[in-house]
Amino acid sequence: MFNLSVKGKYGLLAVIELERYQQEGPIQIKSIAEAKKIPQHYLEQILLSLKRAGLVNSFRGSQGGYVLAKSAEAITVMDVLKILEGPIQLCQGMDCNSGVGVFWKSIENTLTDKLSITIGDVIRQKIAVENIATYSI
Repeated sequence: MFNLSVKGKYGLLAVIELERYQQEGPIQIKSIAEAKKIPQHYLEQILLSLKRAGLVNSFRGSQGGYVLAKSAEAITVMDVLKILEGPIQLCQGMDCNSGVGVFWKSIENTLTDKLSITIGDVIRQKIAVENIATYSI
């Protein structure tokens, strides 16, 4: 059952932070935790799950840390959330082809569509919003 928890939100923040520093090499958990105000121990668990799923790689040593295993264009928000939260199943336990089930299935499909945005797209949207000029008269 899909449930967007703090774990999913933190996971997305961490992936976006990893992309931000992708050109600089591995980033340490401590740096991500401080930058995004995520408890370090909790972030370790999140990154371990993402590593097991093949979305991030880790490197040991003084210059070690985490990097994305794929480009931001190859990772979707849905990828991250499925790993951390599980699949979206809003009509679970009911017939998805009847009455209310059809409604929940349509919501599930809409969510799946919206969450299929890539991390690269999310970053571009964030930059666009930050660059919008504000005018005051």
